[in-house]
Amino acid sequence: MKMLQNKINAIHKLSKEDWTLLETKWKPFSIKKNTFLTKKGNKENYLYFIKSGIARGYIETEGKQVTLGFAYNNDFTAAIDSFISGENTDLHLIAESDIEGLRISKTDLYALYEKSHAIERLGRLLMEMLLLLMSKQQIYYLTMSAEERYFRFMKQSSHLLQMLAQKHIASYLGMSAETFSRLRKKELKM
Repeated sequence: MKMLQNKINAIHKLSKEDWTLLETKWKPFSIKKNTFLTKKGNKENYLYFIKSGIARGYIETEGKQVTLGFAYNNDFTAAIDSFISGENTDLHLIAESDIEGLRISKTDLYALYEKSHAIERLGRLLMEMLLLLMSKQQIYYLTMSAEERYFRFMKQSSHLLQMLAQKHIASYLGMSAETFSRLRKKELKM
C-alpha cells in the first residue's frame, strides 16, 4: 500500500483522513500471464495500480494486434475509454507477465469523489496525466520518423526489451517487426 500512497502523493498529496478513505477501497489482485484484465466489448469497472508485472493495451484491426501502450511497476492502467464513458471498450488489456497489484472499482472511486474534493481532484489530475501521455504519444507517432521513434523509445524505455516481445514494441512504435529488427541491428553496430 505504501507504493500506491507514494504514487498518489506524487500526483496530489492527500490529508491523512482522505488517504484513510481512499486506501480502504483499494483491493489486492493477482493475475497470471496471458490473462485479460479487460476485453474488447466489455465495460471497464476498475482502475488498476500495478505493483509488479506488465500489462499491454491493444486493439485488433485487419486481423492484427496494434499495441497502444504498456503499464508496469508503479503505473495505473485501465481501458480508460470505457472507464470514463461507461460504454463497452474497443481495447484489450492483457497481462504480459504475472501481475500483482491493487484495484479500485469505478463505483467506489466515484462515491469517494462525492465525499472528498481532494480525492476528486486527485482523479482529475490522474486523468489529465493519462491524457497528456496519450497526446504526446500521438504527436510522436505523427511527427517522427520510425527511426526517431525507435531511438526515443530506446532512450526512455529500453528496459522493456527484456519484458516484452519485440513485435509488441514494434507495433507500439508504429512500425513493422522487420523495421524494428533493422533499427535494432543498426543501433547495436553503433
